[in-house]
Amino acid sequence: MGKFFAAFFALLGIGAATSSEASAEPMPNPSGPDPKPAPKPAPDPTPKPVPPESDTTEPIGGDWLAELNAELQAAGVTNFTAQELTYLPKTKPKPRHDEPPRELWGNLIAVAKLAQQIRDLYGEPIWVSSAWRPKWYNDAVGGAPNSAHIKAGAVDLNVLPGQRTPERTKRLEQATAKVWLTDNTANGFGVYGGARTHIDVVNGRRKWGEANRVLEELENA
Repeated sequence: MGKFFAAFFALLGIGAATSSEASAEPMPNPSGPDPKPAPKPAPDPTPKPVPPESDTTEPIGGDWLAELNAELQAAGVTNFTAQELTYLPKTKPKPRHDEPPRELWGNLIAVAKLAQQIRDLYGEPIWVSSAWRPKWYNDAVGGAPNSAHIKAGAVDLNVLPGQRTPERTKRLEQATAKVWLTDNTANGFGVYGGARTHIDVVNGRRKWGEANRVLEELENA
């Protein structure tokens, strides 16, 4: 009799689960499909260093800075240092000083002498935003391909941040124009917005930006 009921229950599907049943897929959720997991936010793109580091840069300085400073002092440059003239503010991960090739030191000293004359006429401290630029740096910051900066022969001068007034801006512009007009070593003269001027000793005699306006104002003063 026991065998009869066991066979009968087996026919009705009642009894212990078989191994195939144990491995079957789970029944669907009667309340609806499981919610999809929220998508993970995309990672922030890694910023590309601008500009890339140079193999020749030094984070603090070196013997060449002391040597260049001595040559600047000997040339009568008393208000500008090698550190200012070789500073690359946009290198990553931190700003650097970069040693110009020795054959370009003469250009850097010559343009520093012009900057010193401008500083003397201006009568207050001024800020060097750019002087020597190695080519890799000049390309990265969008400089002109034949920029006088890559020949260590240019300097950009600015009224100090926090001191920018129309009077100081005009005084810096006119001081730069006077040196460009009177010193035969000066070649390029540029005037930009933001209380910034440019003077250089390479690439030939030329002017750009608002230089003509400044020269006219100086002539009519």
